[in-house]
Amino acid sequence: MDNIWGLKKRYKGIWENTTKGDILIFYASKPIGGIIGIGTVESKNIGESLLWPDEVFLGRVLYPLRINFKTIYLLKYKKWEKEKISIGDLKIAVQAGINNLKNEITLNYLLERISHSWSINMSYYIV
Repeated sequence: MDNIWGLKKRYKGIWENTTKGDILIFYASKPIGGIIGIGTVESKNIGESLLWPDEVFLGRVLYPLRINFKTIYLLKYKKWEKEKISIGDLKIAVQAGINNLKNEITLNYLLERISHSWSINMSYYIV
């Protein structure tokens, strides 16, 4: 289950528009409300195995649309509240979990914000 994110079938459009090398932002909605990490898409597939506890409990695949990703940076849990990156001013539509950001201008601005806030070099990923 490490470095795999699963989506329900209703998110097929998002899954189909996600390609290898895309930047993913990791967003925690409650109680944090901010970005807590960043990664890249490695691959994607349709899964038939039960990976998550709710799938095992119900005995069926709930999240068949799978994205394998590489973590670039992830805040430690105890640092989420103080070091999260707020994005309300960027008008980005996000949901809890991972989000693929395709708008290059917004992505570049966000990568610069991440570089500054977390003191990590994101220049390699800036388009």
